[in-house]
Amino acid sequence: GIPIMVANMDRTGTFEMYRELVKHKMMTIFHKHYTLDEYPTDMDPNYYCISSGISDKDWEKTQQLIAKLNPYFLTIDVANGYTERFNDFVGLMRRHEATKDKIIIAGNVCTPEATEQIIMAGADIVKIGIGPGSVCTTRKLTGVGYPQLSATMECADAAAQARRPTAVDDASALSAALGRAALAPALRRSG
Repeated sequence: GIPIMVANMDRTGTFEMYRELVKHKMMTIFHKHYTLDEYPTDMDPNYYCISSGISDKDWEKTQQLIAKLNPYFLTIDVANGYTERFNDFVGLMRRHEATKDKIIIAGNVCTPEATEQIIMAGADIVKIGIGPGSVCTTRKLTGVGYPQLSATMECADAAAQARRPTAVDDASALSAALGRAALAPALRRSG
């Protein structure tokens, strides 16, 4: 497959998007607003990922989705992954019987230190990016954000030390996001 995942935003992480992208062996991370009953059961688990927030209600729904769908991938998604609650939730997912064998994608962060912390908590893949994209409102609403290329290069280095991959979450409507994601490792090696 192509190493592109569609983010779990409510307009992109949809069942309709999944049906198109699975034809090209590309992954869709479903947004977390679907109800349990809305999920179809005929999906290929190689190409979809359920997502969860970090509330008790999110945890309950995630367990129900796992029982219904048995997905391979699980995204723990927050706008700002710099809280103790977030890291505790990642750890819970890594240790819990229902989720310990899932591939856990967790974020979002934009610093090497937070990347290392999420990996130590139990993430397999770290989502990088806070506020960089043209459709992202996090920076506008919270004042938190970091330039995406810098975050990608710095966090990828930290993840590489732990032999973990990263996912660049650019939330961009522009194709330049693909270029930044593809070029960052090469730029880091040459610099």
